[in-house]
Amino acid sequence: MKKLITLICLAIFPFTCGFMNIAHRGDNEQGKYAEHSFAAYDRAACAQVDYLELDLQESADHVLVVSHDNNLSRVFGVDQSIEENTFKKLTNYLNQSGESIHSLEEVFQRYQNNP
Repeated sequence: MKKLITLICLAIFPFTCGFMNIAHRGDNEQGKYAEHSFAAYDRAACAQVDYLELDLQESADHVLVVSHDNNLSRVFGVDQSIEENTFKKLTNYLNQSGESIHSLEEVFQRYQNNP
């Protein structure tokens, strides 16, 4: 009986408290777009997500950039450490969406008026 009550509570909890839609690194459409790219963020914004989840790293010149990894190898295909390079140098590399790495400031500027 205790298990049944627990299952019922778990089943109705999401409907009574509501759902929150969080785009993890944007909406990359299962790998079609690079994570943390404007293409992925734009898809998430069009889907009217509640929040964009951002990962942050700091460049050598203390610019916060959006990247899950501390190295560009997985997303940008180059073995470059974010913390050992300036933001300007990091922007020389493009991901599969044809975009360079973005600073947190650029992301805020682009989406500041998004409801």
